[in-house]
Amino acid sequence: MDTKISGFTLIEMLVTMAILAILAAVATPNLSRFLDSGRFNGFYTDITSSLGLARSEAMKRGMTVTVAPIVGSDLTGGWVTFVDSDTPTGVFPTSGTAIARQGSYDASLSGVIAITGTQSFMSFDRLGRSISPNSTGTIPGAGRISLTLGDGSTIRKSGTVCVAWGGRTRFVADVTGTTACSNQ
Repeated sequence: MDTKISGFTLIEMLVTMAILAILAAVATPNLSRFLDSGRFNGFYTDITSSLGLARSEAMKRGMTVTVAPIVGSDLTGGWVTFVDSDTPTGVFPTSGTAIARQGSYDASLSGVIAITGTQSFMSFDRLGRSISPNSTGTIPGAGRISLTLGDGSTIRKSGTVCVAWGGRTRFVADVTGTTACSNQ
């Protein structure tokens, strides 16, 4: 009687498992970069949407509208978009009404994404222009938000959201600081 038993041998199973382990080891770093890129792009989309909302609300309401961090100057703790005074302070009044709020972000982003420039908030006047406070009121002023995803010693992704004096926003990838927005 000649019966064959079909199936896998132990060696075939071990070879298959070894190949799967090698593929998993190769894919893991790429997955990490993909997830980091997704978080970074999500943050960029959220902040530019909030700036666009602030600009359009300022023109619609005929008033100054500000986007400011909820705590300190770190946007990863969340931010609020609100009607501000004609000379913006960037401080959300306790009795004020928020136009929109953005909640806090993943702790791995903490401390690495902040508004940079002369103030820790961005305001738009009734004409939709980016404005900055000074000692005599407000002046037109471009702003920038530098975004850096990393742990302080290793930068995994960076860029700058540039806000022109006219209120237009654009993103410059892999460049942070004042040079990113130099050709506004």
